[in-house]
Amino acid sequence: MKKTALIVIVVFFGLLASALIFRQSLTEILIIRGMQRFNERYQAKFTVGSFAFDGLSGLSFRNITLKPVQGDSLMRIGYFHANINLRKLLRFKLAFRNLE
Repeated sequence: MKKTALIVIVVFFGLLASALIFRQSLTEILIIRGMQRFNERYQAKFTVGSFAFDGLSGLSFRNITLKPVQGDSLMRIGYFHANINLRKLLRFKLAFRNLE
């Protein structure tokens, strides 16, 4: 019984460590996939210039734009920062706190 619990704990922390190590590339894949879906669904061009993590739960975006295929820009944001609620993220729900 103790051996099984130890294996579960080691696997959990291994998955957690690998998620932290690869979070930049995983987040980049999710953002690109989300932009592609949005652009196809709404006939618009949604772009995110860059993003970076700030600590464990902070996420900063730069140069966010939304432009219809035909027309002027609808939205342009130079800088956007949000903190992710980690408790809700563990329940697979994305919730932001402290939007700037």
